[in-house]
Amino acid sequence: MASALPVAWVTADAAYGQEWRFRRILEDAGAGYVLAVPKSQHVTSPAGSW
Repeated sequence: MASALPVAWVTADAAYGQEWRFRRILEDAGAGYVLAVPKSQHVTSPAGSW
């Protein structure tokens, strides 16, 4: 994740939240994130699955 500014947290709507590749980029960069997802979306992260 390239940025001229330091990034500690990212927020985004469900359009980005349902994209696992975007979440992976954030996780690999060590950025915290809060992303909306559709209620039918299954999410797997290092913290667990929902």
